[in-house]
Amino acid sequence: MLERLRALYERLVLDAPWAALALAAGALLLAASQLGEFRLDASADSLLLEDDPDLRYFRGVLERYGSRDFLAVTYRPDAPPLAAASRARLDALRADLLALPAIEDVVTILDVPLLTAPPIEFAELGRVTRTLRSPDVDLELAARELAQSPFYSDLLMSRDGRTTALIAYLRADAAGTALLRDRTRLRDARRAGTLD
Repeated sequence: MLERLRALYERLVLDAPWAALALAAGALLLAASQLGEFRLDASADSLLLEDDPDLRYFRGVLERYGSRDFLAVTYRPDAPPLAAASRARLDALRADLLALPAIEDVVTILDVPLLTAPPIEFAELGRVTRTLRSPDVDLELAARELAQSPFYSDLLMSRDGRTTALIAYLRADAAGTALLRDRTRLRDARRAGTLD
């Protein structure tokens, strides 16, 4: 069998290389002409098996504890991010994002609690919440905390202190979540043999 395949390959490809190349080029051109119709679905459903236990576990955790989808919008002002003009522009960007119907909430460096600008005693943590909007904040200490803190560094503020992020939380798609839950329930019923 292997000998026959080798002989066929020699006769069709090696004995007529130009015809084989022309046939391959034609197939490539035909495929390229349909490239505009190509769609790739990279959702969790297409990348994982339908009955993947990890996906089911993940969806169970999401259903039980919830999750919020968000976008990270980076902002790099001309002046340092903690300069008054940069903070005003950042606040305006926050307001612009909140005006969008798909956005539920926006978190910026202006809104997060600062623990070391100036330092807060452990006993005061429940009572005192200092942010960049607070009048008694030390901007130099705040810049250092935002750039070096494990809570904010490379999340809300770059390590070099020049770029910041706005975290825009999206409104939940209740209809889409309900449809996904119904589809999962129907698939479980089909797998269990109880689907009518």
